[in-house]
Amino acid sequence: MCVAQEATIRSLRDMMVATLGRMIDHLRKSMSVDLDDLTVLILDEADCILERGFKLEIPKLVMLIS
Repeated sequence: MCVAQEATIRSLRDMMVATLGRMIDHLRKSMSVDLDDLTVLILDEADCILERGFKLEIPKLVMLIS
């Protein structure tokens, strides 16, 4: 994980846009993402996520942020 990328993520306050895999990577491997106050999760193009075989990644993400 890039140190500059982590620093940028830490400075964000209101919104984060990331691919499903990258978000899970940040949540598992670094302390750069804090989603304790998350109220809305939007999975853009969820149909494509499901079609490409990431069906099991969605529940993993939800468990990591809850």
